[in-house]
Amino acid sequence: MRESLTSEDVAEINTKTQALQTAFHKVSEQMYAAAQAQQEAAGGTGAADGDGANGAAAEGSVDDEEVVDAEVVDDKEQ
Repeated sequence: MRESLTSEDVAEINTKTQALQTAFHKVSEQMYAAAQAQQEAAGGTGAADGDGANGAAAEGSVDDEEVVDAEVVDDKEQ
C-alpha cells in the first residue's frame, strides 16, 4: 500500500485502498466476535446492568474529558 501511494496510478491506489479496507473489516469483525464471546463468558451481555458504552455516556463521563481541536502542520511542505 505504501509503495502505491508514491505512484501516480489512481486505479492502483484505489485497488490497494479497497483491499486494505476489506482486510480491516475482516479483522474488525473477528475482534468484535472475540469481544462478544469474552463478554458472554464473563457472565452476560452487560446491557442489562448498564456497563455498556451507552451507560457510560448517559452518566456524563464523556463530558468530563477535555477536547482539544488541533491541526497538524508539516513544516517540510511550507
